[in-house]
Amino acid sequence: MKNIYILLFVTVLLMGCDSSKKVSKEEYSALNEALSQILQPYGMTFTKPGELEEIAKEHNINLNSTMSEKQGDLIRKSIAERRGGYEFSISDTLFDVASTDIRYDFYLKIDTIELERKEFPSALIKQYKLVIPENYKIITKKEDRKGKFVGSIKLGRVLFDKSEKKAIVGYIKNDSIDGKNNNLQFVRLRKLRGEWVAK
Repeated sequence: MKNIYILLFVTVLLMGCDSSKKVSKEEYSALNEALSQILQPYGMTFTKPGELEEIAKEHNINLNSTMSEKQGDLIRKSIAERRGGYEFSISDTLFDVASTDIRYDFYLKIDTIELERKEFPSALIKQYKLVIPENYKIITKKEDRKGKFVGSIKLGRVLFDKSEKKAIVGYIKNDSIDGKNNNLQFVRLRKLRGEWVAK
């Protein structure tokens, strides 16, 4: 009887480990480039080294060692406060994509993208793995708004070419935090010197 329970436990464990529902490091890299393109029209500025050192000193953070997630958040928050900040909301779930979706068809053909599989199930994303431009802040509720709201974003699964040198990211962007726009837009990506860049 004990063996049956062990076998059942292992089966359930294996069923719950569907790798297609997990977001890989490569997919986060592509998503980060897509997100920077989606947000690009708004005040993107860069922090000067002296300013970054000043902020780190204020929070007792050593820039020469590995930062914790909390320390990174403190630095991002300080930078956003100094900039006045742009705000956006983002869904914590990548929407599912089927290779047969006609809305993707044009871009798959124009970029000659060959997919390894046909179905890309929805997946949860870890927001701390997203690289947020320094003068932006993610908000979750209307009440949290303090800066200029630039939109509510929902990202789709990344469709990678078999060569892993081309990709497409579909997304939906609304002007309000609870908008109902369902117009799908796209960011086309290519790999250049090991980094994803927008076409």
